[in-house]
Parts: sequence; C-alpha cells; structure tokens
Amino acid sequence: MTLAQRVALPDSYGLVLCLIVVSVLVTALAGENRVARDLVVVIQAGTLLYAQWTSRASPRVLRVSIGLVGAAVVFGLLSSAIPDLDGGHPVVAALLALATAAVIGNRFRHHLAIDGSTVLAAMCVYLLIGFFFAYVFASIDKFDDSQFFVQQADPGSVDFVYYSYVTLTTVGYGDLTTTEAMPRMVSTTEALMGQLYLVSVVALVVGNVGRRRFVGDSPTAESPEER
Repeated sequence: MTLAQRVALPDSYGLVLCLIVVSVLVTALAGENRVARDLVVVIQAGTLLYAQWTSRASPRVLRVSIGLVGAAVVFGLLSSAIPDLDGGHPVVAALLALATAAVIGNRFRHHLAIDGSTVLAAMCVYLLIGFFFAYVFASIDKFDDSQFFVQQADPGSVDFVYYSYVTLTTVGYGDLTTTEAMPRMVSTTEALMGQLYLVSVVALVVGNVGRRRFVGDSPTAESPEER
C-alpha cells in the first residue's frame, strides 16, 4: 500500500500519531523565531485537521474546525504586527485540540473490532490532551498579568509544551513551577486526567485488543464505514 493510499484511508492513526510527534518536535526547534512559530501554527493546524478527516468527522464539525484553523493562522500571522492579537492563537488552538480529541475519541469508541488502530487512536487522544493543556497554560499566561513560572519570566511556546507533558505524565522534574493558584489547579487537573486516562481508557483498550463487541446476540466485525 502506498503512502497516498494510507493517507486516504479512514482511521490512519499511525500517521496522526507521527504528525503529532512532529508538531511537538517542530515546536521545540522553532523557539521564539517569528517565521518558525508561524510555520508551527500551520503544521499543528494541518495535523489536527487531518486527524479529524481520517476520523471521518461530520461535515459540520469539519467546517467549524476549518474556521478555527483559519482563525488560529490569522492570529499567528498578525500577532507580529499587532501584539494584542497574540493571545488569541492559544485560545483557538486549545479549542481545536479539544475538538480533535473529542472526534477521535468518539470514533474509536464506536470501533466494533478493537485492533491496532483503536490503540493508536487512544494514544493520539492522550497526546492531544497534552497539547490542549499546553495551549491553556499559554492562554493563562497571555491574559494574566502575573508571572506564570517561578523560574522563567518570559516563557515561550516550547516551555508550555514541555511543562504540559511533564505534568501529564507526572514526571515532575521541578525545573518549571507555577506561581499562582489558577495554573496550579489546572496543572493538578491535567496530572489527574493523564493518570486516570492511562489506567482506564488505555488499559481497557490494550487489554481487549483482538476482541469484538457484540451487536444483538452475535459478535460482528463490521466497521463504522459499513454501518
């Protein structure tokens, strides 16, 4: 099967997972260079749109997501000329990441045969949770006058992505800690969600790989596309 054929197939969550990882790496490499940051916005937006497309999101959801992508790109491109617009991008990006995770979660929830694509979909949702909270932290930093991190007076996007995934996985290096009550409570929420997701959703999916759900009195291998 060619790459083009794989891209066109539904439930291509291996590709989605690779794109999410690339988005994280590009964010780290971009730093605070303006052109590179704009490129990151485009890559992340494309990744999230493809995730929804391969999940066969409804046309209405795709239209809303395309609108969010357009808003995120506009905010990102104009923020260099109008600094006040810089706070709009993380808000829109957080909404888009949340919507994408919901679409993927709904898709694999209806998989009648639990297979490798179901496991990959669950992993994609886990990584998108980290992305969502990274944007939430960035939004708090933009709209709150208080310093976000104790150790970093002027954090960049890579700091928020790094802090989010460290919190999600409860690694807790301690090299970045928050100053105010609000980001501390959001961090606690992310840590709890990360652990509960692993011990419930991921564990349940992995433990049932190869099994089929029952429809009526008999199991079926029918895919969502065939219903």
